[in-house]
Amino acid sequence: MRKVVLLAVLASWLLVPGIVYAQTAIVPAFVCAVIFGGSVTVPAGSEIVVAQRWGAKTRGLVQAFLNAQTTTIVVNDGAAIDVSGGYDPIASVPGGGYFTRVLQPTGVTVGVGESMTFDLLLEFSHRLHDGYTFEDGDSHKLLFFGPGVAFEFPCTVTGN
Repeated sequence: MRKVVLLAVLASWLLVPGIVYAQTAIVPAFVCAVIFGGSVTVPAGSEIVVAQRWGAKTRGLVQAFLNAQTTTIVVNDGAAIDVSGGYDPIASVPGGGYFTRVLQPTGVTVGVGESMTFDLLLEFSHRLHDGYTFEDGDSHKLLFFGPGVAFEFPCTVTGN
C-alpha cells in the first residue's frame, strides 16, 4: 500500500508545475576578468556569487594581505559593497602555501540571454607581495602590489 501511495504522489508531481530552485553560479572575479577576457556564461536561473581568492607563500603574507586590503564589489553599476571583512580564515594549500577567499552573493539571478555586471576592486593600504610573483624572470626581485588600487576585475555574466 505504501508503494502505491508513493507512486501516486510522485506521479502527481509530474502533472503539476514544479518548483524551480535557483542554482548558484560562483564566478571568480580574477578568472573572469583576466583569463576569460571579462565575460562568462552560466546556466540560466543561476544566482551569481562573486568570488575572490588571495594566495601567498606563507601564512604571514596572507595575514598581511588581510590587514592591508579593502575589497569592494559594484553590481550592475550600483553602490559599492565593502566585503573586506568577509574573507574566510586562512587555510593551507596541499604542497605548500596559504590562501583566503571571499564569496559575495549578488542577489542577481540571470535568465536565458540576460546579463549582469560586477566590478571587484582590491586596494591596499601599503605595498605587499605574495612571495610567488617576481618583477621578471631574470632579476628574482619580488613584485610588490599597492599601495592604492592594485587590481580591478570587471566581469559580465550572461545566462545561457
